[in-house]
Amino acid sequence: MAEIDSSFSSKPLNFGEDEPRVAIALQATYQLSEMLGVLLDKAKNGACDVDGHLMLAMGLRMQELNSIAMSAIDDETEDIESLRVRLFGRAAEVAHV
Repeated sequence: MAEIDSSFSSKPLNFGEDEPRVAIALQATYQLSEMLGVLLDKAKNGACDVDGHLMLAMGLRMQELNSIAMSAIDDETEDIESLRVRLFGRAAEVAHV
């Protein structure tokens, strides 16, 4: 089994102290997983006539979700509130998600 190169990682997450960051990373990956599931299901069923604008929007959101998860895991300079806003939008500031 290949080893994971962690030389680029700043420090390992402390799953107690860093719980909000872990929760944000998990939520981003769950959303990404659901979106990928929809795309793969459409592709498998031959329903690839999905609107190009929808594909572009989903692709851009998946790219952002991946960035959010990576930042939550390995970018200590981005604060929790900024990550929440990127994940949930401005409504997160009002709802305190």
